[in-house]
Amino acid sequence: MSEHDRKKWDAKYADVDEAGAAGENDWLAQQVQRIQPGRALDLACGLGANAILLAQWGWTVTGIDISPVGLQIAARTAAAADVQVDWQAADLETWEPQAATFDLVTVFRYLDRNQLPQQIQAALKPGGTLLYETFVEGPNNTAGGHVRNPAFVLQREELPTLFPNWNVIEYSEIQVGDHYVARLRSQKPAP
Repeated sequence: MSEHDRKKWDAKYADVDEAGAAGENDWLAQQVQRIQPGRALDLACGLGANAILLAQWGWTVTGIDISPVGLQIAARTAAAADVQVDWQAADLETWEPQAATFDLVTVFRYLDRNQLPQQIQAALKPGGTLLYETFVEGPNNTAGGHVRNPAFVLQREELPTLFPNWNVIEYSEIQVGDHYVARLRSQKPAP
C-alpha cells in the first residue's frame, strides 16, 4: 500500500458510525470455537471487530492495519467491550512479522498475493491455524457486490493454492449478501 492508501482508509473510517463498527462474524465464531485460545494475529483488521471478538473469547490478540484512524476507533470499541488488543499501524506491503509467534492468523476481506502468504507463513507457529475469508469470483466470473478490481478478487479455487502443502481443514466459496467469498481454514504443517 502507500501513503495514498492510508489516507483513503483514514478518510473512509473518519465517517464511520462507531456504534455499529463492531459486529459478530458467524463463520469466525464457528471456527474459533474449535481452537484452544492462544496468541492471534488479525491482519488488515480495519475497525477491529474480529480482533475484539477474539479477545472476548480469551485470545491474546494483535490487530494490524494501515489506518491509524481505524485503529483509534477499534481501540475505543475494545475499551468499551472491556478487552485489550495490541493495535499496530503498519503497511502490510512492507511489514515483517515476528517469526513463529502466533497460534492463529485471521484475514478478512484483504488480498495481497505477493506479500501476505509469506508473512502468514512466517508469523504462524508450526501447527497453527489460518482463517482467511476474502472476495472470490462468483458464478459466470463476476465479482458481485462492490469489488471491481481483479487484483482484489480471487479466482475460483485459488485461495488454497496460496498456501501449498498446508492441511486444508475446510474450504468453501459462497455468496454473502451481494458478493462472493472464499473461506479457508488451513493448518501450517508441523515439522
